[in-house]
Amino acid sequence: MDMDNRIVGITSSPETGELDKAMVQAMQSFQAVRQSATNRFAKYSYETFTDIANATFPHMLKAGVRPVFYTGFVNDREVLVAKLKHGASGQWEACTVYLLYPHDRKTGELQHDNQGAETADTYAKKRALRMLTSCWVAGEGEAAVDDEADKAASEEISNEAVKEVRKKKAAPLMERIRTSMQMLKGSPEALAAKFKKAEQCCMKGEITEEELQALREEFGDADAEAA
Repeated sequence: MDMDNRIVGITSSPETGELDKAMVQAMQSFQAVRQSATNRFAKYSYETFTDIANATFPHMLKAGVRPVFYTGFVNDREVLVAKLKHGASGQWEACTVYLLYPHDRKTGELQHDNQGAETADTYAKKRALRMLTSCWVAGEGEAAVDDEADKAASEEISNEAVKEVRKKKAAPLMERIRTSMQMLKGSPEALAAKFKKAEQCCMKGEITEEELQALREEFGDADAEAA
């Protein structure tokens, strides 16, 4: 079996011509990915892994392309490998992404249990599958981050020293976000959009989990009442 998880990112077999033809055929039948779930804090919709699979799997399978997923390690870090394999030719294309475990909300430690593994695995599958299939989300098309993924994306801040450095760097951004939210208290839709951007900032490591939670506590009730 060819193991292609030695490199993070996109890899492929030496030849991909037949796979490309099959994917062009499949993608002509792709539908926009629906957003069936709702973030309970900022009240916006986002796509689940099932939503992405429903929009792509049937058409790829009909074209003879089989999606598969498995895990491996790169430099002692756990990764997930998503692969599209063409049955007739054996040609393949794969995407390798790091597994990002969520933090326990009470202890702040990485959640290395079954629930944490499932969250990390599902989020990695969503990222990899979207990159491999070039599928798109219905509506505005802006990538959404659910309330489980926003925990997972800040894996490396478990170290206290790193937390402090990021906190200092993010302080000006946090103040801008908080000021904007204070001005938007009377507009539920605008406030929800600002929450969404704040969660994306958390995912990028621009603000910390603690700061994001503080925004939820400060503005969440006001948002709910306005809604």
